[in-house]
Amino acid sequence: MKYQFRLSCLLLAALLSACSSAPKQKAVQQPQTQIMPVEPIETELSANDYLEKAKQANPDRRNLYLFKAAEMWLQQQQCDKSIKLVDILRPELYVPLDISQANLIEAECLFDMGFFEQSNDLTQTITGQMGLNKRLYLLKAKLLEHQLNWIEAANAWQKVSNYDQNANQHIWPLLKKLSLNQLEQAESKYPSLDAWLELTIITRKYSADAYRMAQALSVWKNRYPNHPAINSMPSDLDKALHTDKYQPQTVAVLLPLSGRLQLQGEALKQGILAAYFEHENARPEVSFIDSNLMTESDMTAIATQYDFIVGPLEKDRIEELLKKVPADKPVLALNRINTGHMIPTQNASTDTPQPSQHYYFALAPEDEANQLVEHLLDKGYQHPVVISSANKSMQRMLSTFVQTWQQQTQYTPNSVTFESSGSMRSGIANLLEVNQSRSRIRQIENLYPNEVHAFYRNRQDVDAIVVFANAEETELLVPIIEASISPFSEVIPVYGSSRSYTQVLSNNSLRDLRNLTFIDMPWMLPNHPWQQLKHTFTRLWPAHTDSLQRLFAMGYDAYSVIPHLKHMAILPELRVNGLTGQISLDDNDILHQRFAMGKVEQEQVIRVEMD
Repeated sequence: MKYQFRLSCLLLAALLSACSSAPKQKAVQQPQTQIMPVEPIETELSANDYLEKAKQANPDRRNLYLFKAAEMWLQQQQCDKSIKLVDILRPELYVPLDISQANLIEAECLFDMGFFEQSNDLTQTITGQMGLNKRLYLLKAKLLEHQLNWIEAANAWQKVSNYDQNANQHIWPLLKKLSLNQLEQAESKYPSLDAWLELTIITRKYSADAYRMAQALSVWKNRYPNHPAINSMPSDLDKALHTDKYQPQTVAVLLPLSGRLQLQGEALKQGILAAYFEHENARPEVSFIDSNLMTESDMTAIATQYDFIVGPLEKDRIEELLKKVPADKPVLALNRINTGHMIPTQNASTDTPQPSQHYYFALAPEDEANQLVEHLLDKGYQHPVVISSANKSMQRMLSTFVQTWQQQTQYTPNSVTFESSGSMRSGIANLLEVNQSRSRIRQIENLYPNEVHAFYRNRQDVDAIVVFANAEETELLVPIIEASISPFSEVIPVYGSSRSYTQVLSNNSLRDLRNLTFIDMPWMLPNHPWQQLKHTFTRLWPAHTDSLQRLFAMGYDAYSVIPHLKHMAILPELRVNGLTGQISLDDNDILHQRFAMGKVEQEQVIRVEMD
């Protein structure tokens, strides 16, 4: 009688609104029972129907129906009710399978409700039980994806595929997000993913060579004849395999070879020529055209006379050209424009919309800021501050860094902008709250003029300092930052962009910049693989500036990347290593460079391996 009364109370509580509080109950020891095999139950039953069945069921069947009610509410996205029922039911559970099932239902609900951390914590309490493994691996896979842990998520989906072959479709997109280095490191750690990892590595190594890719895939198929991807090759990989690379016979290069941008145009031209002579096979006919002298009729003629167009550099000229060029005419513009791929284009043969073959390549300050955000987050920094000059490019970096950091962490970094060396010093002191510390010291000294021995203190929450300034300004900034750090505080790392570094730094300058870490093109750092090309460049242009040298590298990469563009558009995870960095293509057909990293140590610049 007591047992029946208790059961009725429990079911009544579950039927009440989820907002009501659970009734207080005395713990009653129940005999440990084993869950019986699940018998087919009508799918049209509601949660309330299962609760009614639980009222009439014997103790061996009661929990089954209560779990079914909780899961039905889960499916109906009424997780508040589901969690409520599980919480009421949990004190009655003693069998490990029952406890794991209750925890799994609640963890699934927490995930659906957006409480990812709590859901992840609860999964750690769930032991592998027959009948629950598929759901547990599925939940873990989703959690790992939310944490951006691509390789572990792929491994979890592989475990789900043991129960459901459809899970295989999730593995390929996740592995595509990894770099070649990450894929190769994962091979020894995730043996269950060997075949998938090898398949993904093939796409990296032979992205622009369909013939060699086909050969490598044939070997892969022989090694893994029963792999799920054999009969259902990922659509993007299949498309890349059957896509030919660009092999233009005629190339028009549109550059400002006169006027105010002539020096920049000449640097780009020399870089393109260097790459042209470096690639001996299938050299097309290349024509260099002064974009400052082009008329509208010239643009129309260029669109029809050449297989591929590189340039222009000026944004307004790019917009004018793309209005004349059909979408299926390949163009690699040497700048980005606000409207990007949205510019209306003509179609050469039909009114049917065609995928655009217009690409955009620029050395954008925003890319450097985003890379610094990514690096600092990977290093575990949480509260950086930013010091920037008032220069327009530096302000673009500052704005991008703050906005991206806020999006990633919900925290807005403090920043300061300086316009002169005087405002530089006061700005840093205010940013690190050194002035407040000095003011407090003076107040105490006024009270006890002969008895105070004090050191100022900087704010303690700052764990990294980011500098957006040119080389001369950074040379002044770093010593000021160092002097603003209390001797009792830990050293705060200082990071800079490519603008903070120049190859003509003296030993004194390098001494002032000690411990500065910065990002820059591999071409500008020591120990890169293009030493012979560097020697030739320096011999031919001994009076070059850093900016012109970077434009030379951009021109070299612009020509070198042409054969890869089609495959990069199909497989966005592909990377091409160039003088400017590791080049990738996004969904808007914009090329981005991932720069290398350098550090000033012992009056010299060393190359830093990035994670």
